[in-house]
Amino acid sequence: MATNLIRINIIRGLYESHAHGVIALSTTYPTKVWTKSSPEVFNTLIKLIKDEREQDWPEEIINIMNELKTERPISIEFRNLRGMINFMCFLSVLTDS
Repeated sequence: MATNLIRINIIRGLYESHAHGVIALSTTYPTKVWTKSSPEVFNTLIKLIKDEREQDWPEEIINIMNELKTERPISIEFRNLRGMINFMCFLSVLTDS
């Protein structure tokens, strides 16, 4: 349990700077992969998160997020993620001009 707590805190620590990679990890690998794996496997997964290049969110995902926003109150994590998307869109407009 102590190892899992350490690993969870490592992943949470990556959320601010590598949110896309953390989302990819959570949707690609079952929790059992990173909680029960050897340190080498876990460290490789963390390296993959850190090396992940951010890409624009697909329009379909943004639409789903907009629907969820109107259906239920937003959790702090979702609000942060939504803010990041808005910020990336803003940066994209600034850098395209």
